[in-house]
Amino acid sequence: MPSLKKLLLFNNVIGSSLEADIEGRTFSKLSSLEFLDLSECAISTLHPHAFISNRNLRVLLIHRNALDSLQPDLSQLRNLSYLDLSHNDLRELSTSTRASLDLISSVNPAINIDLSENPLVCDCSTFPFLKWIMSTKVHLKNLEVYRCKYVDESILVSDVVGKLMPSLYSRCHDQDMFTIVLVAFFVVTMALTAAAIYSHFYSRLLFLIYISKKRYFKFFFETAQSGIRDVFLVFDDESRVWRSFVARVVKPALERRGVSCYISEIDSLAGRPTRLVVEESVLAGKKTLDLLTRGLLKCEEKILEINMALLAEEMRVTEVLVFLCLEELTERDLPNHIYRILQRRHVIHYPGNYRRFWNDLANVLSHEGERKRNATA
Repeated sequence: MPSLKKLLLFNNVIGSSLEADIEGRTFSKLSSLEFLDLSECAISTLHPHAFISNRNLRVLLIHRNALDSLQPDLSQLRNLSYLDLSHNDLRELSTSTRASLDLISSVNPAINIDLSENPLVCDCSTFPFLKWIMSTKVHLKNLEVYRCKYVDESILVSDVVGKLMPSLYSRCHDQDMFTIVLVAFFVVTMALTAAAIYSHFYSRLLFLIYISKKRYFKFFFETAQSGIRDVFLVFDDESRVWRSFVARVVKPALERRGVSCYISEIDSLAGRPTRLVVEESVLAGKKTLDLLTRGLLKCEEKILEINMALLAEEMRVTEVLVFLCLEELTERDLPNHIYRILQRRHVIHYPGNYRRFWNDLANVLSHEGERKRNATA
């Protein structure tokens, strides 16, 4: 129905279907759609590509759902004039959403959004959002009734924006300074402690590193010529959505391009200790493809798999880890050492199920890891 312009789906339980729609296929055939009502549909998650094919949307109603964040990319919806997000679970709007709305307002000054009846928060973590409310040209419908949690009470957002911003800024600035001093003290203390431990146990550490490398090198070279796969897939296997995505999209797409895949839940022997399974899984793949999601970053076993792949890089003297980001992640979502790793690495962002993307990824997994790093003189 490519010519359909108005679609009313209110009061339908379609939230789970939209949650599973990572690629935005639900509305992909409705390129002429201008009015979409998804109110009261038990929606808790909408993926970034949810409305990627609906550039003619003018009215988007998502009120009375359970959204705690707004992930869809709105920057392409240049004709959007009304977005109803009222009666959800939003604490704020993310930086990317605010930027998209400002972009739309620059070409469509008539845009209106409604954030009423959301549990908005007015504190240091949402200070940029409050500043945006003060400065944006987007019309915030019913702004006069917006309420937010400020300290231990619920007050009008207009009171915070109009009267309390200076005191909130001062409080946040003081907290930042305290945090900086505390972190600096902690870092210096840890550095001195680490230096003392390193100095005391230097010879013992060298011995342990030598033994470890001997053990892992032995396993690697024994398996290198017999049955090793091209890539070990690391993903959030506790999530039904991502299990399905790997089984139906990632694995078939790579194997059609000649990249063999290893999945520990399927290919490893059951009943053995977790560390042994992780060790053999990482070393059973020439590369480790890490599918970054919030759920994966909360799982200790998955973090262990990433750490083991880093160790494999040192042993093989070649790059092993490849990061494919499936969700929009902030620094707060990432463990500190993973954040530092990503700062030094090229992270691939999933653009959708496109043939060219899979061709490029297969090429990375098949050939890029063959490049050896120069040995240090």
